[in-house]
Amino acid sequence: MIHHFYNFLNFIFELGLLLFSLLKCIFLFVVKSVAPPRLKSVEGEIVLVTGAAHGIGHHLAMQLASLRAIVVCLDKDTEGNKDTAHKIRARGHQSYAHTCDVSNRSSVQDTATMIVKEVGIVTLIINNAAIHNLNPLMVQSSEDILAEVNTNLMSQFWILQAFLPSMIDSNHGHVICMSSMCGVAGVKDMVPYCASKFAVSGLMDSLGEEMRAYTTGVKVTTVYPFYVDTGMARDPAFRFPLLFSAVSPSQAASDIIQGVLRGYTEFSIPKILLPAQRIIR
Repeated sequence: MIHHFYNFLNFIFELGLLLFSLLKCIFLFVVKSVAPPRLKSVEGEIVLVTGAAHGIGHHLAMQLASLRAIVVCLDKDTEGNKDTAHKIRARGHQSYAHTCDVSNRSSVQDTATMIVKEVGIVTLIINNAAIHNLNPLMVQSSEDILAEVNTNLMSQFWILQAFLPSMIDSNHGHVICMSSMCGVAGVKDMVPYCASKFAVSGLMDSLGEEMRAYTTGVKVTTVYPFYVDTGMARDPAFRFPLLFSAVSPSQAASDIIQGVLRGYTEFSIPKILLPAQRIIR
């Protein structure tokens, strides 16, 4: 009898915690929606965007340049990267293009040296470059797996090693990394991709703690997109397609910039997904 009563009290307690978390999530979501923080300016900031040749990276570069940031485009697709920078300059803004394989540490280090000489000290990083292979794990080759891990995860370390010290020295900077909702909940046929994105989330959580602990003045933001129609994957089937329809790369870039300029440390696209997922899990 006592055991059943204890279980009942434990159930009530856990239910209360769940309801409290849900109400807190709703409250914070409403507050951020009704009275969001003021947007900061990026005018004159030197912004590095990886994966700038296509998709979200291309639109991030274009939109940040329109806000008068000096945009440095990085991608291993030389022509696509140059095209992004050319379009920015054609609109009267400043942009530079550097061919770089961000999964290769030596390539990143050499490129960083050239950027400092040509442009100056990078003050805002957007680690956006990513790839994935949509297949069951058992049919993916070791080369496929390593390519995903090196591009999606290890590139984050190489970029940080190359550019973060200058930010810390100047007590000014902002690091933005693209994780994914696949870095919060696993998805079939995307095991290496999910693993790399989970790791990016851990990297950014830890980096944020270090930057605060050592009062570096460097901010960090982790972005968790759900489904952006970049052409990287076939269209997934969702249970609620009206609620979770694909977001265009242009809209995703706009949402990312808004969140970053408002100083959010993490957010998802759509915004409700990340807090909802964490309550459920």
